[in-house]
Amino acid sequence: MEAEHGIDELIDAMARADRRAAKSQLVRLMKHIIKWKVQPDKRSASWVATINNARQEIRDEQEENPSITDNVLREKLWDSAFRLAVSEAGGEMNTERLNVEPLTWEEVFVDRYSLMKI
Repeated sequence: MEAEHGIDELIDAMARADRRAAKSQLVRLMKHIIKWKVQPDKRSASWVATINNARQEIRDEQEENPSITDNVLREKLWDSAFRLAVSEAGGEMNTERLNVEPLTWEEVFVDRYSLMKI
């Protein structure tokens, strides 16, 4: 009985760690998209690379941990990740109050970010 309880606690701890990792990447992704929208004159290839890398890291996390579904991202992580991303982006842009609209799923996971004009 004690061993089962220990295993359950370990599984819960691992699930929390997996969610934290996914949230960290989601914050990084959202932060760069916010900066992309707010500072178009400062867009760079490194921002494009960071956006693509964070998307891939999230997808890799989802493949390794099937409990991190798109619904988990939307329903459990999205709002707090967005608040953190706004705060971090504001700090990096040296502005106390950053007023941005909430990001959509499409902006975060579907839209293509590129320096090339289409």
